[in-house]
Amino acid sequence: MKKIEVISDIRSFDLYKNKLILKKTDGSLYIEDRKFIFKGEAYIILENGSFCDIQKTQVDVYDNSFSHLTRIEKEDVIAVSRIPNTHYFSVRWENDNDDEFLSIYRDSKELIVYDYFIGVFLGLDYRIVFNDYAPTEIEVYHDIIEDKFLWSYTCPKGRKIEGNLYTYEGILVFIEKDDKAHTTLVGLDLQTGNILYKVAVGLINYRQQANKLYGFASNSFGDNTYLEIDITKGEVCEKSFPNYKRDVTGGLFTIKDDYLYYSIFKEGSIGVIDINKKEIIREEKLDIKEGVQIGAPVVTEDKIYILDSENVLHIYERDF
Repeated sequence: MKKIEVISDIRSFDLYKNKLILKKTDGSLYIEDRKFIFKGEAYIILENGSFCDIQKTQVDVYDNSFSHLTRIEKEDVIAVSRIPNTHYFSVRWENDNDDEFLSIYRDSKELIVYDYFIGVFLGLDYRIVFNDYAPTEIEVYHDIIEDKFLWSYTCPKGRKIEGNLYTYEGILVFIEKDDKAHTTLVGLDLQTGNILYKVAVGLINYRQQANKLYGFASNSFGDNTYLEIDITKGEVCEKSFPNYKRDVTGGLFTIKDDYLYYSIFKEGSIGVIDINKKEIIREEKLDIKEGVQIGAPVVTEDKIYILDSENVLHIYERDF
């Protein structure tokens, strides 16, 4: 692959509509060639390419053109997230007694305050609450403002929920893991909590594309697993690649179009799986310094972005 650009001192990066958003090691934020000067001591990059500037008594939210979107008047804010594709914000904050709370704002208006909880919002429709950071139980509430309790689910004894939650057309999917590292795919009806399926699987981390989950992991001893899961049916297609001996950590991959791009993180290489053929079709050593590890590739229509362990962002021309 042809290297287009190398950018040093990058802590993290994001892309929104082909705009490159860079968080640098000195704490500064760049969107393409423009630098933003913050008033507060912390900032967070939000969904949709926006970001917020957290100050002592307020939070200012900006779009990716540095235009001011809204101001949230709240003291001692710890973190902010944006509910995808909405004007709603989740704001975590603490009071003078160090008690933590979570407020929902629509633009600058506070709508509801929760005691802080471990969990997630699924759009505006559902709030999912975990009983722990290594959860064995979840509770599901409908409508994040009305907050109507719907149902709860408890893992079988000795099991806990691992990895991310996934949803598709009213189905909630997650992975259960026991103390012997056996993993099970669980599909529940999001409205009723009814169990739709439980299927043994070999991986914890996946990427979703429409109704499919994809996963891949491998090690240098020749153990490897490629998985494709149909969320609607609970059907699992599992495959291994004989004599393939590379260290590919589950989660260091990206789905783009009909391909799964993965990082061979210790070798500074990437590989590609054709998800239609279910075959590894390409592997390429990158011109990255020996011993430097790489993160998951981020793939657009024409570029591949790789951030390495020395905070260097490598940008390549995508030719496959």
